[in-house]
Amino acid sequence: MESIQTSPCSPGKRPAPIIEVRDANKAVFESKVTKNLVIDTIPIVFINSQSVKNKKDDLERLILGYNRLPILCLCETWLAKGESNMLLPLSNCYSVFRSDRERGYGGVAIMIPKPIPALETGKSTQCNNFETVWVQLTFSHKPIFIGMIYRPPRPHCQSMPYALINHIKSCLKPEVPTIIGGDFNYSINWADNTSNNQNGQNHFLEFINDNGLSQLVTFPTRHQNLLDLVFTNEANLIQAVEAGPKISDHETVSAQLTIERIVSEKITYRDFKSANFAAVNNAFSLLLFLFFSPMTLTSYGMHLLPNLQKLCGKLYLRALAIIVLNTVIQIKSKTYVARRTNCIKSISGRFPLMTVINI
Repeated sequence: MESIQTSPCSPGKRPAPIIEVRDANKAVFESKVTKNLVIDTIPIVFINSQSVKNKKDDLERLILGYNRLPILCLCETWLAKGESNMLLPLSNCYSVFRSDRERGYGGVAIMIPKPIPALETGKSTQCNNFETVWVQLTFSHKPIFIGMIYRPPRPHCQSMPYALINHIKSCLKPEVPTIIGGDFNYSINWADNTSNNQNGQNHFLEFINDNGLSQLVTFPTRHQNLLDLVFTNEANLIQAVEAGPKISDHETVSAQLTIERIVSEKITYRDFKSANFAAVNNAFSLLLFLFFSPMTLTSYGMHLLPNLQKLCGKLYLRALAIIVLNTVIQIKSKTYVARRTNCIKSISGRFPLMTVINI
């Protein structure tokens, strides 16, 4: 228990009472965890690098140009099987997933910033004419598939169009948000969904339309040709598709991947139900006595707020103390009896949980 002795009144007048202030702030601290759904975006970049070995510095500058590590989807890495990931830009900051040719050239890679959970779900080099790699990302227990594909311009396998379609179909799950990017080397007019049917382009176009995939790149990516494509099966999953910094003779395709994350936040607060409100009531009654005593109204006015703040401490009760002071001051011009009665009614009406002792 702590005693606060207020300043004595003028000589010959009765002394002020001692205000006994118990620690009413020893309320139990409790905490709860709230879960909030947050919409976030991550840069995602599709690059035909035409060899990462001699463009590592350019790729690192591109990465550092973003405000956070982007997801990198590379084709034509020209890495041979067994070559180190250290040939890739900032590889120690990424989880790297690759599909390479035996002797280099071609090849694809997906690089996921390490804080993001990622798992390889498949790869293929069917007919030795295309490379793919598929990765599953997980955000708040919700998966997203990303596939990267490189199809050379002059495949040597006649069944290649069907093999590529069958491979994509085997990796595609309609219920899972999916992104497919890469250099397909198709001369399809994506504005009106038409093709010249060379190299099985009509079959590929029919497959895209039948499976609810949308092609998002609208600008030429190599000379006047639209070769580098990005597909998705979910609206608003990929946004802000635009040309990025050029690394090779292909345009870089830059976009934003929109994700939903559940963020847990721990909130600690005072459980005021366990506070010592008897001490609060007693202190308020003594403070009100000081207000209503004519000989102490001026002398003790400057001591009331510090005592209330000592009692209250936390913002909620401190605000209550200020309201009490304002309430009394607003009606102080009335008669003594009216001032006393109305103040008690006003305070009791504003704070029914607090019993203000009628003094």
